[in-house]
Amino acid sequence: MTPGRKLTLSASLTITASLVTLVTFGQIANPMPQKIETSGLTYQLEPFASIQRTSGVAPKARINMLRELPDGSGRMGVNDLRGLMWVLDHGLSSLYLNLFDYFDDFIHQPGKGTGFGAFAFHPDFLKNGLFYTAHSEKTNAAPADFSPFAYQHISLQWVVTEWQATSTSANTFEGTHRELLRMDYPDVLHGIQEITFNPTVSPGDPDYGLLYICVGEGGSSINFLEENIQTISSYLGTIFRIDPLGTNSVNGKYGYPADNPFVGVPDAFPEIWAYGFRNPHRICWDPAGDHRMLIADIGEKNLEEVNIGLKGANYGWGVREGTFVYRRSSGREFVYPLPADDSIYGYTYPVAQFDHDEGLAIVGGFVYRGQQFPELTGNYIFGDIPSGRLFRVPVDSLQTGRLANIEEINLHTAQGNATSLLKLVGGDRVDLRFGVDADGEFYILTKGDGMIRRFVNQTTSTRPIQLSDQWSLYPNPGHQSLHIRMFQPLVGPAVLRISSLDGKTIIQKALRSTQEMVDVANWPAGVYLVRVQTGRGILTGKWVKAR
Repeated sequence: MTPGRKLTLSASLTITASLVTLVTFGQIANPMPQKIETSGLTYQLEPFASIQRTSGVAPKARINMLRELPDGSGRMGVNDLRGLMWVLDHGLSSLYLNLFDYFDDFIHQPGKGTGFGAFAFHPDFLKNGLFYTAHSEKTNAAPADFSPFAYQHISLQWVVTEWQATSTSANTFEGTHRELLRMDYPDVLHGIQEITFNPTVSPGDPDYGLLYICVGEGGSSINFLEENIQTISSYLGTIFRIDPLGTNSVNGKYGYPADNPFVGVPDAFPEIWAYGFRNPHRICWDPAGDHRMLIADIGEKNLEEVNIGLKGANYGWGVREGTFVYRRSSGREFVYPLPADDSIYGYTYPVAQFDHDEGLAIVGGFVYRGQQFPELTGNYIFGDIPSGRLFRVPVDSLQTGRLANIEEINLHTAQGNATSLLKLVGGDRVDLRFGVDADGEFYILTKGDGMIRRFVNQTTSTRPIQLSDQWSLYPNPGHQSLHIRMFQPLVGPAVLRISSLDGKTIIQKALRSTQEMVDVANWPAGVYLVRVQTGRGILTGKWVKAR
């Protein structure tokens, strides 16, 4: 293959014959008439952290993912598609990396997923300081390693970069970086929104230290560039699996493992692990059981998919959407029933799906294996990006060849009233994302307001949570000292903040135990606001310093 690996159309030998299959069945106006039912589970959300806003209008912070650093520190990384990466350390945010400082051609316009798309820490980050990012740059910023068969013009490039931090404990990046690969894209749509390592494997496992890269199809279907998809001779609409520390790639900057499914296949890209995707937006692995891999693929006409990740599988786009035939003609999209002989094409179909009556764009989450919400154990949690609706499906019900039932998770206020992320965020779009920490507890990210939230409690009653059930501030009023006592064990990082009524912070510190004493002998008399943020949520109260 030549540098840039722009193959001629004649080399695309694996385009599936079904691209020209004639569908004789009638169109389907409503492919999934059944409605998603409620799970009966209702939770309260409270803020965990607020990311600095990079715009005065929604999306106020284009936060795209949250991941814990694999160093035991409890710190978490958060990226903003506008080029910033933050580190949350005990609830306090620090700007870790600004891509504008490194890449003159970095762009985050016109939105639609462009910008600082994703990041992933190497599982040996504590030893080697390595992490990886994906970002978009201007057209022709540099020679591409991958170029599409068909395009009207190249709209931008996506770049995967390796970074090596000088100090793994620092909350501001210092170190070096190098480019791994660069891809031309025929449209600004469906770029690289996910890069990740398999967190369920250990050193010595063949999958350890291999980087999965979700490569969207770059708007190829909507622009009638079908030559770019449904073939292992194209990189678009695939999931790559590479060794970032290897050297056997064409450009010599990374490697591909010998057990990738298309290694040695003529005209195939050896980096490809699976293909036939539109926009494989998120992947995750179940931390328990068989550690199955789950892929959320965003649909176009009507179907949003949850897929089981299988090595070498073809997931059908752009001739299948969900469990239906997909066809596009004259600028219009249609779905049809599967033909009687469908099995001959060998497509792998989703194990759960919903249509656009329920939501417009799936966002994948995680399989819950945390401790705080046992009723969610073993459920795959995911949602709808625009509306912020939250869904669940038991992972044990996800079986290839059949569709599992999806249920909705509902939200309530502290007073027990029904609410939604749309109401909490305000505006007409939530832009939902998920994060998860090393303990398996999860976070809800909303670009609309730049907030990170957590589930606080699950309840079937409407009784508000009483502060007296959670903590105590004493003596109140007090003269010499303020004692803070938590009635439940601390979960995750905990931060104490005390401020005056005008908002000035008097003290802010990490809590290490459920009991804390603060020397207030020299404080002016008056009323103070006390705030404790833990993994369970946020507690606020007033304390009086007596004269």
